[in-house]
Formats: sequence, C-alpha cells, structure tokens
Amino acid sequence: MKLHKQFVLCQASLDLDVINWNATSIQNYTLYSDIKIPVTQLKNDSFQLIVLGDVFDYSNYTASNQEIINSLLKINPTNFFTQFDSFCGSFIVFIHFFETNNFFIFHDATGLRQFFYKKNKSNQIIAGSQPTVINNFFPSQKNVSENSILFYKSKQFSRRKIYVGNQTEFKKIKLLTPNHYLNEGTREVIRFFPSKQLSNQNLHLVVKKSAEIIKNYIKAAHYRYGITIPITAGWESRVLLAASKDIKDLATYFVFQHINMSDNHQDIKIPKKLSKKLNFKLKIIKNNATKKHEIPNINQLISFPRHNYHTHWLIEEAFKGTIKANGNVSEIARREWDDLNLTNGKSIATVQQYNGLNYAISYYDKWITKNIPLLKKQKYNYSDILYWEENSANWAGKNNAEFRLVSEVFQPFNSRELLCDLLSVDEKYRKKQDSILYRGIIKELWAECLTEPINPSFKKTVIKILQKIGLYGIYRNISMLIKLLK
Repeated sequence: MKLHKQFVLCQASLDLDVINWNATSIQNYTLYSDIKIPVTQLKNDSFQLIVLGDVFDYSNYTASNQEIINSLLKINPTNFFTQFDSFCGSFIVFIHFFETNNFFIFHDATGLRQFFYKKNKSNQIIAGSQPTVINNFFPSQKNVSENSILFYKSKQFSRRKIYVGNQTEFKKIKLLTPNHYLNEGTREVIRFFPSKQLSNQNLHLVVKKSAEIIKNYIKAAHYRYGITIPITAGWESRVLLAASKDIKDLATYFVFQHINMSDNHQDIKIPKKLSKKLNFKLKIIKNNATKKHEIPNINQLISFPRHNYHTHWLIEEAFKGTIKANGNVSEIARREWDDLNLTNGKSIATVQQYNGLNYAISYYDKWITKNIPLLKKQKYNYSDILYWEENSANWAGKNNAEFRLVSEVFQPFNSRELLCDLLSVDEKYRKKQDSILYRGIIKELWAECLTEPINPSFKKTVIKILQKIGLYGIYRNISMLIKLLK
C-alpha cells in the first residue's frame, strides 16, 4: 500500500515493509510517516520533541529544521505552544514531558498539516493525516445520524467537499482544530489561543514589521528548497512578489492560464506587464487538455478528493523540486467576511454554502455559544477567528493535503505572530477589496509592484464605493437573508 506523504500515530505495530515509512517512538506511541516527510527530533533530560514537517524562522532564514528545533532547549511545560508562534510552515508538534509523563500534540498556526484522531476501545489515541488513512489501518464506523447522512449526500457537499469544523464522515474521527492542543493523557482538546487581549497597534509599525517577516519567510523557503511564486492580479500574490524582491533573479514565477482564460484576462495581462516593468522572468503555464495526470490510489490518500491534480502536475513539471508558495490563510487578516452579521449557525452555514443543512447549522451554533464570550473578552473579532479555525483548517488545509501529493507547498502567512500583528490594526485598514494594510506592506517591500492595479474590475470598483458610503454591508446582509429564506 503506497500512502504517499501520509502518517499514522498509534500504539500498534504496522508493517513497514508494506508501507515504506519511518518509525519514530514517543512515549508509548510510534509515529509512522512517509520517508518524504521531514521528521526532526530534540531530546534532553526534560522532554522529547518531534516535529513532523517543515519549520521556518524569519529571524534566522538560513536555519535548518534541526537548528530551529535545537533553539528550543528550554520549553515551559505550561505554555510550550507559544514558542512556535514566530515560526512558519506546515508541521505537527509532538512533545512528551518526562517528569509528568504528559504527552501533547498541536500543529502550525492554521492547521495546514492536518491532524485527524480518534480514541479506540482501549482509550488510546489513533491519529493520521486523513480520515481515510486512519480507516485503512483501523476500520472506523461511519456517522449514521440523519443529519450526517443528509449532509454528506447533499448537493452542497458534493460541490465543496469541505468538512464542517472538527467533524468527519466517521463517528469517532475528529480534526484537531487550530489554536487547540490534544492532551493524550486526558484525551481532551484544549484551546490555548487567544490567551491574552489583542492589542491595538499602529498601522505604520505593523506594516514595517510584517513586511520584514514575510520577506524573510520567503527567503527561508527559497534558501532550503528554491521557491516558485504564482503571480495573478490579486492581493496575496502581489504581496508575495513584493516580498521576493531580494531574490527575484533566483526565484521562479508563473501564472496558470486555465482553458477559459484569454490572453486578455487580467490574471494573465497584469502579470505579464509586471514582469516587463520589474524585470523578472514569468512562465505562463497553459492547461493542456489533451494531457492527463491521475493519482492511482487517490481515495486511499484523501477523503473526498476534489481537485484537478492535472493542474498540480503541470506546475510541478515546469518547476521540479521547488516549493510552491501561495497566499492562503492571508484571508484571515484581509477580512473575508467583513460587513456580514454572522450571529447564528444559519447565517454561518449560508456563507459557507451549506445553507439549510442542520449538520452544519448545529455545529456553528455550538461554536458561537462556546467561543464568542472568550473572543470578545480578548478583543478579537469572532468572525476573523471563525474564518481562521474553520476555513483555513478545512479549506486551505485540504488544499495543502491535495497539492502535497504532487509538490510541496508553502504559505508565508501561516505564522501566529504574523497573523496576530495583522489583526491588531484597525479593521478599516483590513478591508477585503481594498486593504490599506496590504497596500502598505507592498509599498514597503517593493513599491513598483503597485504600478499595476490589483484586481481591477467594474464589480470591485462598485464594491469599494458602496463600502465607503456604508451600503455594502446592507447589501450583503440582505443577500444573505434572501438565501436564508430560500
């Protein structure tokens, strides 16, 4: 059984000759992982630490995984997770404290390396990279509740194929939510963020610090693997381009031209203009409809596979061996849900395109009841954290899991320190359509990147005008109400 780029954590013995994985012991468990996933260890008299995946440090962009982990020689057993706040990457942390025999598990800031788990009949944790991977080794019972059956058979789910919250199609298999850790001893999942109030920071200071952080994350990924950066007309790709100024002659850049995109499409036209003005080489990858790539055992690797892996293969073939950057999870700070009144499970399910499905509505109602009091106390906008823990973990996390089957992927925004800094400026600077914060970061990094417009369109111009006069929020909420009534 070839389970490419997957892992399993359990106390049972697996046949390594069959799966061709590494085996790493921690406490009473063994972490089985594909040999292509980096495994970094640190062990001293106090604890054993294992990191699965890549870690990047903006304060030392030339540091290896091992050098970064070795910098954590002293870890406080009460707030060990905060010591990873300044790191970027897609990783899972396993830490065993010897004195107390406590064993904890958590992951990168937004859970881009997903971690699914369940408890067996002996109350032991069994975990893995995907529910279907866990089920391959440890058969699991499907959730047969009426709401679950209706949800997974719905047209809405068949279009999106994205989980809701920490739930899966299996009764006992759950997704570890970002900002939480799993306590192996108590089998509890505990929120550790936010633990303090969000401070209001000066826009100019956040722009300067964030620009430096993103630039050094880009350098770190390039130093280790060589980096490939996608260019479109959008905000995130413009930030990534600006952040790569120091390595523009070494990095590689591309734009993917889908079948329905003409040469005059803004996502083709604007990158071409930028490459000429800023003197960097741009490769246009055209979708070759006659050439097909398939992943043979995809249903064993990914639960509800959905992507066109052919696209991923074309990108990898053009830039073999490099790590592919993208701007996912940046939407947390560039307010994806600005102007919307997400006050109950029905409204959230509607914007998530799961309107009318009780499975989703019930989960979101519980999320609001459980989390809003804490988030208000800590002065976070709950819709920002909801997007963080829902869309980044499930939508962006699944994107990562799928792209990773073909090529490694890297999100420079996936850092808790960076995201918290971005969230600390006034919301009026973080609008989705015209982010003053992001415009400032681009200007700080490479001002000439702003010589071409960002996402120019009549629709978005109208949205900006409506936002300035206070009508866009009314329009969006009326649209959501109409969907709710339907």
